[in-house]
Amino acid sequence: MAISESLTRLKELDLALAQDKVLRPDVVRTFLETLSPDLETLTLCVTFCGGMYANPNIATLSKPVQGSKSHPRLRIFHLSTRCDADRDMTVVPAVLLTFLRGCQNLESVDDELLTLRNYRSWICSYPVIYEALLQRTNELKYLRQECNIPLGFNYDNPQRDTEMAQIISSLGKRDGIQEGWNILSLMTGQQHRPACGRALIQASKHRLRKLVLDGGPGISSQDIQSIFQHGRHLRVFRPYALPSLLASDCIRCPWSCTQLTILNLQISGIPRPDILIDFMGRPIPQGVSTLHCGTMEQSRDLQKKVYAQLGSLVCLRELALGNDSFVTNLIIDESGDNGPVYFDPRFQCDCLEMSLASGLGLLSNLQALQKLRVNNMDHRLGAEEVRWIDRTFPNLQILGGLKRTEWPGSSINQKRSSKIIPFGRPFGAGPAALQCNVGFKFE
Repeated sequence: MAISESLTRLKELDLALAQDKVLRPDVVRTFLETLSPDLETLTLCVTFCGGMYANPNIATLSKPVQGSKSHPRLRIFHLSTRCDADRDMTVVPAVLLTFLRGCQNLESVDDELLTLRNYRSWICSYPVIYEALLQRTNELKYLRQECNIPLGFNYDNPQRDTEMAQIISSLGKRDGIQEGWNILSLMTGQQHRPACGRALIQASKHRLRKLVLDGGPGISSQDIQSIFQHGRHLRVFRPYALPSLLASDCIRCPWSCTQLTILNLQISGIPRPDILIDFMGRPIPQGVSTLHCGTMEQSRDLQKKVYAQLGSLVCLRELALGNDSFVTNLIIDESGDNGPVYFDPRFQCDCLEMSLASGLGLLSNLQALQKLRVNNMDHRLGAEEVRWIDRTFPNLQILGGLKRTEWPGSSINQKRSSKIIPFGRPFGAGPAALQCNVGFKFE
């Protein structure tokens, strides 16, 4: 409540870091209604349904709030809240409705969900709230809520690409304005999906807000670049099997997806003359690898252009540039004197260095960043870079990709013991980075 009482001229407030907080419904309602009337942007993650507050007195909760204000300047309101425990569908309207009715000029409203399959949206689930929002913003009127497209049984059939593209494109016009998707989730598989790629580009032009991909690199690098080029409304790009965006495509033209809050992306095709060993630690012969095309200066010129593109995404809260190890891909080497180690063929070498010398400082505008992951990459994050990150990103909670992942032997092969098997490939700028006294957690 100190925020409401002391910051009377507040214009922008981001409380996304409060996602673990559970507050009484009346506290949340009072907080919202007594915020500064000059507020223009509000992001809030909080739970006020369930637990010890599962059965509030609705009659008491619905009483007018002393000092309640309207918020005519509020344009952006993003609220992440678990409302599944609101079983009789009364708590959320009692908390939010008066506040929303006082927001006459909303432009952007979001529930921060990536799927509606397991969670209830506070926007979609309450007709009284939805109607109130429709009167205050046109954004929701032209959005269909969610489209989930599985691979289906004939996913190897080229015709499946066309079928999936038709589903993505199955939108009409309302009041003469093209409809769009709020959440679009599809499994691409390993097959190239050119028709899907074209359909996704068109969807990105028509209000697509959240794109979740799974199953493999079916969408091409050129299509990903075009989605970012045209996706003015895009807020989430989260593939679970990261597709690769070539650096040469990445810098082809500016991105318009400046509202992105979550970006998972493997950027590849960057020459790295400084890397002299492959994913198994073996020397790379001269003249056989594209990693060694060009000079270090040329590599860093390219990297700086990529950093500049990423640095334009000033709303980012999560940025994942690496990829995850999968047990099924791992190679075990038992020839060493110190016992078995594993190697990952997916370990990426043609990636950003993530060093200050390569242009890391161009990400300094990402002030909302909470999670930064560079997993499974041959980066050069050292102590100097880690201290810079700590100074530059005040909201950062997690820096992933500095620790060497270890696997229980039994998870790789059931015949093996539970002995921990370490990663055999050195990367990064040395262990000193992990000794830095910083305000975030290493993963």
